[in-house]
Amino acid sequence: MGMIIMDAVSKGIGRGDWTLVGGGNNLYTAENPTQIWTKRTTPFANEIYNVVYDNGYWVAAGGYYGTGSQLATAIDSTGTWTLRTTPFGSGNIWGLAYGNGYWVAGTDDNKLATATNPTGTWTLRTSPFPGALYIFYDIAYGNGYFVAAAGDAAGGASTYKLATATDPTGTWTLRNSASSAGLYGIAYGDGKWVAVGGAGKIITATDPTGTWTLRTPPAGWSPNTSIHGVAYGNGYWVIVGKDAYGSFAARLATATDPTGTWTERSSGFGTDRIYNVAYGSDGYWVIVGRNGKVATATDPTGTWTLNPSIPPSWGYIYAVAHKG
Repeated sequence: MGMIIMDAVSKGIGRGDWTLVGGGNNLYTAENPTQIWTKRTTPFANEIYNVVYDNGYWVAAGGYYGTGSQLATAIDSTGTWTLRTTPFGSGNIWGLAYGNGYWVAGTDDNKLATATNPTGTWTLRTSPFPGALYIFYDIAYGNGYFVAAAGDAAGGASTYKLATATDPTGTWTLRNSASSAGLYGIAYGDGKWVAVGGAGKIITATDPTGTWTLRTPPAGWSPNTSIHGVAYGNGYWVIVGKDAYGSFAARLATATDPTGTWTERSSGFGTDRIYNVAYGSDGYWVIVGRNGKVATATDPTGTWTLNPSIPPSWGYIYAVAHKG
């Protein structure tokens, strides 16, 4: 993760090329992320932690402690969202991915489920992580592999916070993540896997079933930095998060090679945490976070421009996705 915007742009009515989700069952869409975003009606009772588009479907998922998981689908994110039945029970859904004909979702109480059609039956699968306190923060698919990034709510010292599968309905195998820190985000691009997490951890691999190597975080980032998201696009890797102590500054960094130097960039978020980053086929980068903040860039190493169309009272924006 897991671990957003109003009014309709004249040429963007009815198009949800970009979709943002977050606290208080909020979901917003935009054709162009630099323009005004439009709030949409959702069937969610509480938080929406993740949103993904693939294979003709938008899928959003979340829940709230004590009230149970929720998952909804839409063909057009600007239209009707329909709640679907999941086998999770009380757990909140954080991890969500599509690949090779399968949808995969994971919860914050160590449950994992798959579906071939997100509007149909979701089937529980055996989680590779030990104990109910493990959290599926993020799931990604690439180059024939599903990879799940997890954390242990109990703060355990295990260095096995990753799991891989070629068939998500079958066996998931734990992998050594080179650190006991929880992993909050994972992505594949340009032949490399990158996972990020607590304590400023960045790890990379070319084969997710093999060795994951710790990488040096950007200069000046403290060990208290929580890195929440990672994305690849157009030759760049981007990671986002916040210094959890000390400066409390929002963090954003870029690299062309994730095994090499990461360079900090200015995001305009101040001390508001950045939760997620995405790149779209329209050439835009979008970051989202606390107090309704959204910013865009075409070059992630340059200027990030805040979009003021979501009020600060909106709260937390947890995820953003593009249709392309």
